[in-house]
Amino acid sequence: GTIVVAAIGLGAESGRFAQAPPLVDAAMVRAHVPPIAADAHKGVRKRLAIVGGALGMAGAPVLAARAALRSGIGMVKLCVARESMGAVQSAEPTAMAVAWPETERERDELLGWAHALLIGPGIGATPRARALVGDLLSVWTGPVVLDADALTLFEGEPAALGALLGAARRTRASPAVITPHVVEFARLAGL
Repeated sequence: GTIVVAAIGLGAESGRFAQAPPLVDAAMVRAHVPPIAADAHKGVRKRLAIVGGALGMAGAPVLAARAALRSGIGMVKLCVARESMGAVQSAEPTAMAVAWPETERERDELLGWAHALLIGPGIGATPRARALVGDLLSVWTGPVVLDADALTLFEGEPAALGALLGAARRTRASPAVITPHVVEFARLAGL
């Protein structure tokens, strides 16, 4: 439940950006992003599970998977509604895909595989989605990013979201990052 405002790595560099950051180009990336070792392979570059993709909303997790893969993550697994499986596997064949877990065993397999979780892209605002997010957050102790619908699901209930984020993390310090745009933040905060 504690809110922490954290630096995101710009440090002193942020003072250079008078009004807006410069265009991110290849030279800027080379200067700021460490290179991937020549002998690195997908098994050493960590695994990300992206949970979202309700029926009709498969595009958001696919875009997130593409961004993660292009950023250098080793492996991505899309965890989407069963009805979205074909769409995500056709759109991003380099990512694995599984259906939303329906049993504790399926949930534990997903969480046991992942090093980090991204929850929310296209997950929808349904009772099933809310239950899924609550179930995952109640046991996941690793790093998590909550985006999009994962925040909308807790509209006007920031304490409920904070309690879920704090519950499993009492045993291990892991970051939880929320990425609301202005409207999502307003909904969450009840403003």
